[in-house]
This record gives sequence, structure tokens and C-alpha cells, in this order.
Amino acid sequence: MTNDAWVVALDSGGTSLKSGAVPPADPVQVRVTVTPVDSRGAAAAIVRDLAVAIEARLADIPEGEPVAGIAVALPGPFDYEAGVRPPGAHPTDTKYLGLTGVPLAAALTTAVGTDLPVRFVNDAEAAALGEARYGAGAGSRRVLTVTLGTGLGAALVVDGAVLRQVGGTVVGELYAAALPSGSSADDAFSHRGLQSRIDALDDPAAAAAGFAADLGAFLAPVVATGGVDLVVVAGGVAAEVSPHLPLTAAACGIPAVPGTLADAAGVLGAATMFGMRGF
Repeated sequence: MTNDAWVVALDSGGTSLKSGAVPPADPVQVRVTVTPVDSRGAAAAIVRDLAVAIEARLADIPEGEPVAGIAVALPGPFDYEAGVRPPGAHPTDTKYLGLTGVPLAAALTTAVGTDLPVRFVNDAEAAALGEARYGAGAGSRRVLTVTLGTGLGAALVVDGAVLRQVGGTVVGELYAAALPSGSSADDAFSHRGLQSRIDALDDPAAAAAGFAADLGAFLAPVVATGGVDLVVVAGGVAAEVSPHLPLTAAACGIPAVPGTLADAAGVLGAATMFGMRGF
């Protein structure tokens, strides 16, 4: 753990890779670069994209400044301790399927030519840590962050640490929940879910309002069981849903606000793997 060294942090999603060299003195001043990534590509292509970003961010750090390591946020399924996508896990989820069985830390350090340590974190947890420490959730004790993009991500941060389960619910697996409509939460609360509503109603505002209200109702059991103080809505769909977050709040019974860190949320959250300044 360190508070006096830079961290190269990556937040790799379904289609975009966000990266930044996070400064130790004032992490929120990080400059985030967004580049494409093909999460459904072969391992060699994914490793190349990540390595290119790492090399570029290392070059952004002033010469002679200490670097604690490299932090990488990735969607599951992934064994974050071992740094590998386990064989046979969720075979229908093809994001980063090409990394199955690949020791990613070794692959990245070899590609970059560095001996810096590499640590991994779930992308939804990284965004939640970023927003809870530096963004919309700062000052709240129990913050549930949902990321709405190519799918649904969710993570609960309590007093600065991720709480992975409340009652019998694994927060990070909310995306797999079946809805009364028969669809999964991942389908309903995502880009494709919102677009489906827009196509059906031919009214983007009404579609976004219904999306926001249904999201609050879906989150209400976790909010109640987990004693959540605040819901933060982040990700690519957040801008369209944000005007209607009072409906989310009404449905789940607590304030719901948009994230404030945009592309920096996951990058800053990933950097906390090396003890960046926070709580």
C-alpha cells in the first residue's frame, strides 16, 4: 500500500479502454485517455491493446517519479486474485472470453517489458470505489453504484470497502437476475434495454423515465437489505437516465444521483488497489 507513488490504472469495458497515470498527491487530477478495445477478440489482440495503453501511461509519468504498479479493472467472470479468466465460467458471456486460462499479469509485464506488480479488480467495483471515494458518493457511508452500459454492473461500498453480499444477494451478480418480464437485468438495464424501450414507445424521454423508475424498483430490495444511503448511477446510459433519477429515488426510497467522475471513475477506483489517497 502506498500514497506516495504513481499508479498506472486501466478500466477495460466491452468496447472502450480508459487509462490514466494517477498522481499520488491529487488523484482526481488524473487525465484519462479513451481508446477502443475488442473485448471479444483473441487474447493476443486484447493483451496488445492493454499493453499499448500501459506503455503510453508510463510515458506520461515524470522521469524519476516512483510507480507503485499497474491496476487493471475488468468485467467478470475473472479470478482477480489469480489474474486469469477461469475456464468454463459463464461461457455465454463472450467479453474477454479470449483471455480464458491466460495468466494476464505475466502476459502484460512481458509485453510491456516491466517488472511492476499488476493487480486486478472488477470493473463495477472499481467504478463504485472511485465514485465513493472521490465522486458523487464522497461523504456517504453506504453507497450502491450501478454502471449502465453494454450491461449492468453493481457494487456496494461500505465505509470505503466493497461489500460483496447483502443477505442472500451477491451484489456483483445482480446483472443475472431474472425480471418478471422474462428478461435479465443485464438486458433490461443497459444500452440495448433502453433502446428497446425507445423503439417500443417512439418517445425517448418516456422510455428513459420508465427505465429509471424500473431501475429503482429493481434495486429496492438490495437498498433495504444493505442499509444503503445513496444510489449512484454511472456508465454510458447515465446521461440519458439522469434527468429521471427522482423516479429511481422514489422507487427505491433513498436519494439517487448521477456519477460525477465520468470516465475517471473506474480508473481512480482501480488505482485504490495500490492504496491511493481516499477515505
